[in-house]
Amino acid sequence: MRFFDFLLKTKSSKSKDFITPSFSSSVEKAILFIDSSEKSLDGDTLFEKLSEICENNFEAQEIYLFLPIAFVRLFLPKVNWSYTYNEIDSNGKETKKAFENTESYQIILQVSEKHFQKLSRETIIKIAGRSAEFNVMNQLLLDNKNAKPEDIKLSETTIIR
Repeated sequence: MRFFDFLLKTKSSKSKDFITPSFSSSVEKAILFIDSSEKSLDGDTLFEKLSEICENNFEAQEIYLFLPIAFVRLFLPKVNWSYTYNEIDSNGKETKKAFENTESYQIILQVSEKHFQKLSRETIIKIAGRSAEFNVMNQLLLDNKNAKPEDIKLSETTIIR
């Protein structure tokens, strides 16, 4: 199942939104899969592989969304990152959430920290580069040669469920 197909499906049916005990293992497998892939993966191919790795599609979605965010924050630690993000559900309701209170993000961050220093710069960019934050930062730094990452303040991330 492709990522956006999953999102459409969950708009009309109840999703099993839970994290299993094997989630951290799935995050490790996802990192190792991306590391071993010879080329950059398109979103659908990655989500299909994550769906195979994970116990349920919710976990695949969480890795798809939060792994790049965790990696870009580890890659650019001097940036003044927001502690919160906005989540918009299938009914259009917007909720502010804290990264520190999001169980899936915390697990992904812990596993990412464990593997980060062992990965090549290419792999780090393959993962971090999937985030909107990385792309915005990259464009800002390219457009302004004198800018430093720590001088940039980004708005809160918005995640659409």
